[in-house]
Order: sequence, then structure tokens, then C-alpha cells
Amino acid sequence: MRFPDGSPSQPGRPQRGGSKTERPAAPRPQPDLLIADLGGTNLRIARRDGRGRTVLLGRFATHEIGDLPDLLRRVWLKAAGRVPAALAIAVAGPIDHGAGQARLTNHPALAISSAAIARALGLRGIAMVNDLAAQAMGLALGAGGTREMVAPGTPDDEAPRLLIGLGTGFGTALILPGRGGLPQVVPAEGGHVTLAAETAAEWAVIEAARPLPGTAGVNDHVSAEDLVSGHGLPRLAAAVAAVRGLAPVQGEAEAVTEAALAGDAGAREAFELFSGWAGAVAGDLAIATGARGGVVLSGDLLHRLGGLFDRRRAAARFRAKGRFSAYLANVPLELAPAGDDLAFAGLTGIADAVAAREAGPVFD
Repeated sequence: MRFPDGSPSQPGRPQRGGSKTERPAAPRPQPDLLIADLGGTNLRIARRDGRGRTVLLGRFATHEIGDLPDLLRRVWLKAAGRVPAALAIAVAGPIDHGAGQARLTNHPALAISSAAIARALGLRGIAMVNDLAAQAMGLALGAGGTREMVAPGTPDDEAPRLLIGLGTGFGTALILPGRGGLPQVVPAEGGHVTLAAETAAEWAVIEAARPLPGTAGVNDHVSAEDLVSGHGLPRLAAAVAAVRGLAPVQGEAEAVTEAALAGDAGAREAFELFSGWAGAVAGDLAIATGARGGVVLSGDLLHRLGGLFDRRRAAARFRAKGRFSAYLANVPLELAPAGDDLAFAGLTGIADAVAAREAGPVFD
């Protein structure tokens, strides 16, 4: 090896001039952590080993999961062969921390129990958090890399930041300003607010969406997630086709994307609405939460859409809030990098805290 000045050295042996090199201190082993991200489409299971490396252990289709605790146990023991120091799992749905239970918003039949998972793995406690809370924690801990500016601005460092996850569903979490310990993150369900129309054309699409499968609920409520999300895109395209008298695109979000790229008029209009509503709802939520520290959109869905996600339209609708447009005039709207794993970064930080404290949920 060589010193920074280029002079040769041999660890542990005297150097010319009588000085001795000091062996670099061996890095302290890090806790062996199990982290899992249970989304509406996939479950990802990973290990943060003693050397600080995060290794993906497996990816499983959510709808195929039967016994979640047993699956986590089998995957972990095959990889590590011993009890993990801690576990942190993110769930795409609200968490009942008092009962230690959760249900996926888009797969309610799959019940998740922190006590059952802890028993299966021989742990005294685990951290179970909302999926957007995990992503927000990763963002707060510095993950995220260089983000694309959709609507430029200067964030207020003393104000909250808002993370919006656009993937299979539409999730939200708020990052509160503060110092010391883990950042404070507040998971929310902002994707289930009522989707608002700005124009008669938008109202016609919402009305057409009411009877479609997956959107009609209590009082025929149409939420933002019902149309502005991965699983909402087919419903949005079908509603546009119904209004325009066009043949609807058959298939899921990928089929709608391919149709739009091929020039299908209904699919392309659906993406115009999707882009505008994504910005409009982001602006509504920023005002409602006081998120003048900035709004970040995450999820590879927006990157997979490419130019079909109209950033100019999203930025314009983000700030078009009448007399409160000035409130958002300097608030940045950003897009997290493609493939950047905010969830794993956040879960690792949470699991580290659990390992240090050797008990239960990190926050309520």
C-alpha cells in the first residue's frame, strides 16, 4: 500500500527513519438487519449485513403471499442462519400501532401482525411502519441523490417537507423539521382525498369514473389514488374513453402507456389529466400540511412514463391555487431519481434504532 503522499509502506513494519505505521482500526461490525418493503405489487426482503452492505434476498408477488411471518423466517434463515439483530418492515397501508397490526390498502385480505412476525423470527420487537413513512425517513436521512426540479423554488428549512409516492397507489408522508435522533416522520393517507375538478372536462371524467370497478365506494367517492396512480391509470383511460365515445384500452397501466405512445387519443388525454392532477393534488396537500420545505415525488412509475408525464403541466397546476398561489410560489416540486431506494435507506435507519434500543416500534 502507499500513503497519500505516494511513499511505500508495509503495515506493521518499521519505516525508514524509525517511524512505525499504525494498523488502521478494523471497522466495527454493524448489526445484522432484516428489512422488508411490502407494497401493493411486490414484497422485497433484504439484509444489511455486519459490513454495512445491503443485499436483496428476494422479491415476491404480493398477491401470492400466504403466511408472511413464515416467508420472512425462511428467507432470512437461508441467508443468515441466525436471528437478526432487528427487523423493520414497511407496509403499503395504515398501521394500527396499538394493536401491532396493519392491512394493505390494495390487498386487505393479507393481514400483518408485528407480534406474529416477531415470534417467527425470535425477536423481542420489530418496527412496522407505513411504506411512505419509510421512504420519507430515507429522504430525511439524506438518501435520494440529485433530484429533478419540476417546479423550481427555494425551500423553507424551518417548514415541513412532503413526500408523495406515486406507484401502484398514491401515498404521502410528512417530514417535520427537527434535530437530534431520528427525524420525525408523519405517515398519512393523502392519496385518498376526494379528487377535485378544475374544469367541466375534468368533472365529466370524474363522473364517468364513478361506476367503474375499483372507484365507486361510499357515496361513489372518487379519490386521487383512484385515477392518479399505477392502478388508477386504466380507470382514468376508461373514463376518458367513455366521455369521448372511444374504444377503451384493454389492460393495466402498461397497456395504457403503450397505447399512448402509439398515438391513441384517449390514452394520451388520460396522461394529460394524470399529469395535471398529480401537480394539483400535490399543491393541495402542500397547502394543507404547510409543506413549504418542498414537495418530492417518488416512485419509478413517473420515470417509466417518460415524456407522458407532462412536467410543465404538473408544475403549473401545482401552483395554480387562486389567492393562495403566492403561498406556493417559492416551494420546489422535485422528482426523486429513478431506482433510488428511499425505502431501504429509511428502513435501515429505523432498524438500526430498534437494534440499539432492543424493543418495539420507533414511532407511532
